[in-house]
This record gives sequence, structure tokens and C-alpha cells, in this order.
Amino acid sequence: MTETCLNATATPRQGEVALGYWDTLQRALGEAGQTRSQIVGNTDLKQNSTKVSVQEYLAAFERGLENDAEFALKVGQAASLKTFPVLGMTLLSCSNLEQALRQILRYESLNHDLGRSELDISSRVCTYHWMANPSYVFDRHGRLAFQLALSVFAGIKSFAPLLLQRTLPIKRLTFIVHESRLAPSIERFFACPVSFGARSNSIEVDAKVLDWKLAFADPSMFSALTKHAESLLSVKKQNQDLVRRIQEILPDALRRQTFKIEDLAAELSLSSRSVQRKLKEQGLSYQGILDETCLKLARYYLKETSLSLIQIAHIIGFKEQSSFNHAFKNWTGKSPGEFR
Repeated sequence: MTETCLNATATPRQGEVALGYWDTLQRALGEAGQTRSQIVGNTDLKQNSTKVSVQEYLAAFERGLENDAEFALKVGQAASLKTFPVLGMTLLSCSNLEQALRQILRYESLNHDLGRSELDISSRVCTYHWMANPSYVFDRHGRLAFQLALSVFAGIKSFAPLLLQRTLPIKRLTFIVHESRLAPSIERFFACPVSFGARSNSIEVDAKVLDWKLAFADPSMFSALTKHAESLLSVKKQNQDLVRRIQEILPDALRRQTFKIEDLAAELSLSSRSVQRKLKEQGLSYQGILDETCLKLARYYLKETSLSLIQIAHIIGFKEQSSFNHAFKNWTGKSPGEFR
């Protein structure tokens, strides 16, 4: 195992949030009375940065919730065209509301990795579902998952009139969380009934509104903008595929002691410099993925097998048990024996 691994802290893969989303959150925090230092927190935005991590966004979002129970609604109210740096202009050029909703589903990941949308359309009702990303929000019934969904729905309510030049009539909202003291505020804001303990977080509209024309529909612009969005989506998918392939290769590479980046890059038919560059574009590093993989494997073998500590150390790439012990304690704050 490399010396740097012994001193590293294993961290999960960093999802992204576009700068427009982050700026919208900052505006909401400012309107809630927070100072600039409270708003930014520990976030270190580098020059020309176009994104922050999901963890940074969630930390700031939770700071807002601590000071204002209705903060999620205010985040949604702050939504504007600038909130969606790529998707926003694409939405403006759509022909009708259904086309706009389908663009949200396709290109949502260009704006954030906070969660994902789904769309169900019947002859009478169109239901838009939104679920927080379980990689970062572990309890789907919890307060954070509920508040994030509420901010997304409030954003739709606030942004739709810009597209339609009229208010979007919402029939009903549902949330997975069993109850909330915010129910009266939500009903006033959305002007519709809200129910809890549902199977999904959803916003329902009459299916006929899907045919409503958008005020700025421009088929020629739509074609050009979606072509650009598709190219960005392709790059993101390629980068995600690279991370997945590295994660698939590493377990065997660790057992064989062939986990140096030069070895892995050769197996991927890439140069080590190319691998490092592609990972850096995502705010990741090979060392971070290596540490994360080692930790996941170590946790599994310690919890699910009766292998000795020296055997586990060798399986995940350490030549000595003492080095494994030291690294595991750096990662978790516990020795392997204490964890087991």
C-alpha cells in the first residue's frame, strides 16, 4: 500500500451541484438573514469553478433549516433562469409543458446529483415524483429528504410561470414523511391539498396542462440547446463509467498488489496522466477512490468473514498488518479489532 494511503481519510464519491443551484441557495440563505461567512461555511470555490459538492450543498441547506422552518420553500421561491445553467435555456425553448418536463428528467444530472425525477402520465393526471439521492440522504422518510423534495416542488411552482406566463394549477402534493408541522404553510404556498405517509414525494397536475404552450417556444433553438446538453451529458456519463470501471478493477488489483495508477491505467488502455485528468475534472482523485475501495472491502471482510487481520490486510493490498491497522484507524477512528 502506498504511503499516502496510510495517511488518507477514505471519502465517498463526490456528487456535484451546479453553481447556479448553489447561488440560488446562497440567495435564500441571505434572505433568511445569514451572514456571508455563515452562507459559504467551509466551501472553497476556486476561480472559474462551475460546481460544488453535494456534501457542501447539503451542509449549507441544513444551516438554513436550523434557522428557518420554512427555508425549503424560500429556496424554491429563489429559483430563476440562472438556477439551471444548461437546462434553463433548453426549457424556455420547449414547445409545451410536457416537453419541458421530459427535458428535466433527461438533463437533471447536469444541474445536480441531489436526487432524481420521474414522470407518470395517465389520461387525467400527470404526477411528477422526486426522490433524494440515497448515496447522500440515507433516510427517505427523514426530515432532510422531505425538505429537499419540498424545495424542488417549490422551485417548480415558482419557475413554471416564467415558462407558461400563467400560474401552474397544482392538484395535490404528497410526501413520504409521515407528518409535518409545515402542512398549513405548504397548502397556502401551493394552493392545494397536501398529504403525508405516501409512497413517493410527488406533485400532481391535471394532464391537460401538459399541452399548454410555452411562452418562448423556439424549435430551432431547442434543437441547438439539446445538442449541447447531450454533449455535456455524454461527457458526464463517460466520467462516471471511468469511476465505475476503476471500482470494478481494484479488488483484484489489490489482491495481486498491482494497484498502482500506472498498472490500472494500462488495464484501462489509458495513460496514468489521462486517468488523473479525467478524475480531477470530477473533483476526484485516484487516491481517494483507492482509499474508499480499501475501506469498503475491509469493512466487509471484518464484518462478514472470520478471516484473520493479517489475511484481510493482504487481500486489500497491505504487506503488513500494522500498516493496515494504522490506515483503518485513520479512516474510521477505530482499530480493525474494535470495529469487528
